[in-house]
Amino acid sequence: MKKLVALFLALCMVLGMVAVASADAETKTGSAQGFGSEVKVTVTVEDGKIIELVVDDSGETYPVPREDSVGKI
Repeated sequence: MKKLVALFLALCMVLGMVAVASADAETKTGSAQGFGSEVKVTVTVEDGKIIELVVDDSGETYPVPREDSVGKI
């Protein structure tokens, strides 16, 4: 849950920067602490439109299902 909140906040920061973007292609980066590491979001804007959005969560840890719960989900 913390990861999703951190990702949402990072995305909000990046999208806030998009609102003031110029007509030229511009790249902005935002980051926030995730569950296991820092999550970085990079957005590229051209002519007021998002043309690329990259989320780097390579250091994040993901839950592994317990052995007794496999097949119940």
